[in-house]
Amino acid sequence: MNNVKKLLAGVFALVILIGIGIAIGWYGSRGPEVPAAPPPAPEPEPAPLTDTPSRVERDPRIPPRAVANTTPVPTNPPTVQPVVQPAPALPVASAATNWEMQLDEILVSEDDDTNKVVQLFALFATAPPEGKEDIVQHLSNLVEDENYEPLATLLRDSTLPEEVLDELMSDLLNRPDSAKLPLFLELARNPQHPKSEEARELLELYLDDDYGEDWAKWEQAVRNWLAENPD
Repeated sequence: MNNVKKLLAGVFALVILIGIGIAIGWYGSRGPEVPAAPPPAPEPEPAPLTDTPSRVERDPRIPPRAVANTTPVPTNPPTVQPVVQPAPALPVASAATNWEMQLDEILVSEDDDTNKVVQLFALFATAPPEGKEDIVQHLSNLVEDENYEPLATLLRDSTLPEEVLDELMSDLLNRPDSAKLPLFLELARNPQHPKSEEARELLELYLDDDYGEDWAKWEQAVRNWLAENPD
């Protein structure tokens, strides 16, 4: 009986030892317990897009960084041609100023009257109408009676301005009768001339008669009057 108890006690002790050994082996086979990873944080919602970018505050302790110049530098820069400004145009004397200057130069020159008359006739040919009137006035003062024919030629020109013909007619009245009466008759016989009617009236005044359209009688009357009234 005692032997059976000892045997059971030994078996029980062996079972306990085996159980302890198994427990120690199982515990040793387990690694250290790793804590579970926390759940991922929710992604932040994107900021709404705006036309104006948000301002980023800069740390005042950090100096501003220079912005690099990204403009490409040409290897062969083009040659820049200098801009040449046109020279200002010189004032051009008008025709009126031109003839006035020439007239003054002729009148104040030291040339004799004969040369001045030649120059004035040349200037008369190119001067404007208002210039012709002034030039004729000076010609009337400088042309002598014995050299009147060039002025008579101007008076015969029916195309000259009325003011010029007026000046020539006024000058003719101061000429000798041997010059003015035949020229009055010549103008009166030309109905196309602007001074035809005026010339006929002057003939009537000098001859104290009117022969109408009988130009032969007018011509004879002029010769008779000049014979009786020599210069």
